[in-house]
Amino acid sequence: MTEEIETVHVPAEMGNEQALWHRIIIVGLILMTVVVPLFFAPIFPEYGAPKQVLVKILTISLALVWVVGMALEGEIRIVDTPLNYVFSGFLAVSFISLFQSYNIFQGLDTLFQYVCYFLLVIVVIHTVREMDQIYRIAITMATTGSLVAIIGLLQHNRIYDFYAPWPLTVSTIGNVNFVAEYYNVVFPVSLALVFGLKRLRYQALMALACFFMVCHLIVLGSRGGWLGALVVFGVLGSAALLKHFPVGRRIVDAGLISVVMLGLGWPVVSGMVSDVHIGSGRTLGGLTQSYWQSTVERIESAVRLQDDSSQQRVNLWEDTLRLIWDRPVVGVGVGNFEYNIPKYMSDQSLAVKRRMEVWTGQEMMAFRAHNEYLEVWAETGILGFVAFGILLFYIVSALYVLFKQYVQGTGDFLTVGLIAAVVASLVHSFFSSNLQDPASAMHFWLIVGIVWALRMNMEGRPSLRLLTTDVGRRSFGLIAAGGIVWILVVYVGIQTLLGDYYHYRGKVRFSQYKDWAGSEREWKQSVRHMPSKRFEVYQSLGTALYNQSAWPESVDAYQKSLYYHRNNATVYAYMGKGLVKMGRAEDGLAPLVRATKINPFSADFRLWLGEALVQTGQYQKAIATLQEVLQLDPDQSEAYLLLGIGYRHLGD
Repeated sequence: MTEEIETVHVPAEMGNEQALWHRIIIVGLILMTVVVPLFFAPIFPEYGAPKQVLVKILTISLALVWVVGMALEGEIRIVDTPLNYVFSGFLAVSFISLFQSYNIFQGLDTLFQYVCYFLLVIVVIHTVREMDQIYRIAITMATTGSLVAIIGLLQHNRIYDFYAPWPLTVSTIGNVNFVAEYYNVVFPVSLALVFGLKRLRYQALMALACFFMVCHLIVLGSRGGWLGALVVFGVLGSAALLKHFPVGRRIVDAGLISVVMLGLGWPVVSGMVSDVHIGSGRTLGGLTQSYWQSTVERIESAVRLQDDSSQQRVNLWEDTLRLIWDRPVVGVGVGNFEYNIPKYMSDQSLAVKRRMEVWTGQEMMAFRAHNEYLEVWAETGILGFVAFGILLFYIVSALYVLFKQYVQGTGDFLTVGLIAAVVASLVHSFFSSNLQDPASAMHFWLIVGIVWALRMNMEGRPSLRLLTTDVGRRSFGLIAAGGIVWILVVYVGIQTLLGDYYHYRGKVRFSQYKDWAGSEREWKQSVRHMPSKRFEVYQSLGTALYNQSAWPESVDAYQKSLYYHRNNATVYAYMGKGLVKMGRAEDGLAPLVRATKINPFSADFRLWLGEALVQTGQYQKAIATLQEVLQLDPDQSEAYLLLGIGYRHLGD
């Protein structure tokens, strides 16, 4: 039975009896900052899936150590903070939203991700209490960030590709945007360490880490990365300026001297850089100039909405607002944005999507809203959005308290770096998915926990006693329950990795070797486990069966795919075509019509609908549909043939 809750103020310092399990948790946190960003295996189709598995397993492991440590000490306590209640409210609203979900399994997985991130914050608040611990975590983050940058630079210069499946300079993170989101958190912490550490050699190493990350950002050309860097410099500069405001004359003098020295020294520096040859007739100065010009051009095109990436974001925001307007109160279910957004996509969004598919040669899908705040509202409704807003309010209030403390001269400069990391992530979240991708999200919530722990050190640590334990049944029961949860998390994680592994093997057999039967076997093996994108595996399985003319089996696989994703135009189209191949053209009309409604810009989908209409004797509708096909693609020879058949049957 839970004991009566009472409030007790606990001092910030750790007792000796807590030292062991506290040290274990600190080591675990440091391990997370290394393993999650650096882990990469080309045998998985997505970079993020194994990272998310690692975050879940490591977080639950740390939470288990925390609970068991307190149980063995005889008492389960939790630091009393407003975050506990906000976390509980947001999770409750998210759970209720699951009843609106198309894909309940994806919703549960996303909900558990939130649980892990919030648990991470709580564990950090209870464990991280001393600046030495924070410095160790921060130095590890900076070192790992420099390794990520070095690997990316090696890939960019084609020195070593690390067996990456794509020729991109994304290192072990997996996507240009994901790298920018990760640097939003790690770069400001590294920069703060340059000024926060006391020994020159350590400062030099942190400066080198920052240099590598900046070089990586330059070759990536990520606008989100530069936006985050701009916010970081703004926060760090504002803190330094406000702290030294009373000696304003020194600031003016330093600024003038810096401008004069930069103006006088720039020609010399640029001349020296231009003379450094890097092979193939290129110089370091020319290379830097070309990358800088490319980045500036991308920023200008984003501001003017002249590129597909920028247009895609703006169009997706409009589509998401239509989704919100349709389901403003309850949302579509946590984790289910990607399964609902296709039916709300405008013609402009679909046109951009089509151009990007032609350019990349593969099917594209909107998995994110590219705006965390709109996506939370779309998935969890107005209640979830309000709860998330309250959570951000408490986080920002903690940032303000620490910022004010530093400006007044009683804080450490590293705390300003932590503040800059949170602010940069929150700003970039207006344009990306910083709180969804595992590498950036894990670091964000880790720093939120550290920030709140620092605030609690200032204001005291009131705690709530939840349960009194002993060396008997209660302690054993807690340890057993925690062990069962840990085993379940590890089991599900392994099953997910196995499912994704066989999914990747099937992709290789299908795309590289055209081995339809072999890919079918791999994908059937994949769905026996728990792949992260089950709808995609069933869709791929249906395509492998379709290519073997196994129409009934392919239609069955497509139906299973639609069970997990009801708005997949490609699956509807191929299922309809499979039914037509089976001689069931009447049955094939409905899915083909649905496919053309979800994606009206696909000439192939309309062509297959026209074929079905011809076979069912609906020649007038067939002719109208086929004429639309030729408007989309005038080179569709099969459309002309079917048009001729339709006109002949009408006596024309």
